[in-house]
Amino acid sequence: MRNTRNILKFIVTIVIITGVLFSIETFLKTKLKSIKTGTIGKINAVIDHQIDDEIMIWGASTALVNINPKVLSDSLNCTVMNMGLDGTNIDQYSGLLMEFLSYTKLCKKLILAFDINDGLVERNQFYQTSLWVHQLDNPRIAKTFNEINPELLRNPFPFSNLTLYDMHIIKELKRTFFEKESQFSFPNKGFESVSIEEKPVEIKNKKTIEISERIVKKINAVCELAISKNIEPIIVITPCHINGQSRLLNKNEIISIFNKLSSNSILVLDLHNTSISMDEENFYDNVHLNSIGSMKFTKLLLQKINTTNQ
Repeated sequence: MRNTRNILKFIVTIVIITGVLFSIETFLKTKLKSIKTGTIGKINAVIDHQIDDEIMIWGASTALVNINPKVLSDSLNCTVMNMGLDGTNIDQYSGLLMEFLSYTKLCKKLILAFDINDGLVERNQFYQTSLWVHQLDNPRIAKTFNEINPELLRNPFPFSNLTLYDMHIIKELKRTFFEKESQFSFPNKGFESVSIEEKPVEIKNKKTIEISERIVKKINAVCELAISKNIEPIIVITPCHINGQSRLLNKNEIISIFNKLSSNSILVLDLHNTSISMDEENFYDNVHLNSIGSMKFTKLLLQKINTTNQ
């Protein structure tokens, strides 16, 4: 009799724990998929096929804060969206971008922004995994995740996705707890302006950037798919302050890799070392422009695009 009671208690305990874990996992997945603002909102908008503009800007934070879509939109008389994702280079966002390219009907120009410090650096772990876990049922997101963190999904167990959430998710849940947006909302078309707070400092430590062949292949794959849909890929190397450039021992090799991607169908704009890069008043740090610098850089980018269109 006692053994029977113990077995029943054990079964009840397992059922309760399973129910609690299932409820938590379902809540998180449902809540996160419903977010329509911020970084998660950008991810969700693409997965839901709810974002499509004539010019799409993709990249990490150096796209997010360096390229002002309004300047491009006002001059070119078209819709522009900045899909920059903080801390996330093409090694991580490639699956999301391929998802976008699979459905877009409006996009005519695809701007891929890279900085010479991290643009070609391979990721060995997902950045802010919590912002992506709820979309792992998308095969393109799962494929990218497996390329970077294969060990995390290799041997799944019940509710194993819960272990992939971290403290970043608490911040997102707080930010969106009372969010009642019925439609996706991105102020400034996804662009984030950086105020004038800090200036670049001289970095004495030299380093050699390890160029990832995986990233180069991803860039080629993205460009090939874009071209097949009559979308012009524009690879933009964003400004780096002269102090930041001086620390890179293989800067010329990095620039050469990008230039080799240039073709009749792919425009490569090397803008890492212009007059903008010589003036610290344009920068928040060595690779991120402030509001003054981003305005100057976007106008320069616009000028280059207009020149090539003539």
